[in-house]
Amino acid sequence: MNIDKHRSYIGKFVITSSLLIFILVLILFALKGFTPEELSEILKYLVPIKAVYLTALVKYVIANKKVEEKKEEQNNVDSTELAANEKHLISPLYKTMANLFIYGHITFLTSSIVMAAFNIISFSSLTYFIAIIETFFGVYVGLIISDMFKVAENE
Repeated sequence: MNIDKHRSYIGKFVITSSLLIFILVLILFALKGFTPEELSEILKYLVPIKAVYLTALVKYVIANKKVEEKKEEQNNVDSTELAANEKHLISPLYKTMANLFIYGHITFLTSSIVMAAFNIISFSSLTYFIAIIETFFGVYVGLIISDMFKVAENE
């Protein structure tokens, strides 16, 4: 897979899933799954974490706001463009690792929040789970996001 396509896919997923997690928390709060104090506690943990991830994405999008016009139609790709695309391919291991960490992170975080809202786990367990999830996955997700969405110094 081309790095640009993978970056776009992951970026859209991170932005969408971050927004949906906040919406989910608010819906669960509205359904009396969390008290106002618990809502504040959850947001106290989630807002800074998500802000770190989203900052890298926003910085990258701002730095890369210009799109080069394509002179050739998508069906008429010349050999130099094909060679350039091949140069930006990512390894299957990188793609798999990035996907596992990013999807796993969101899956475990969302599952923990839902389980706490329905009293499957205690709220204190949720705070521990958030800390564990963000410590384990957050480090790797942060590395992947910062690598994928780094901005060149001259931009």
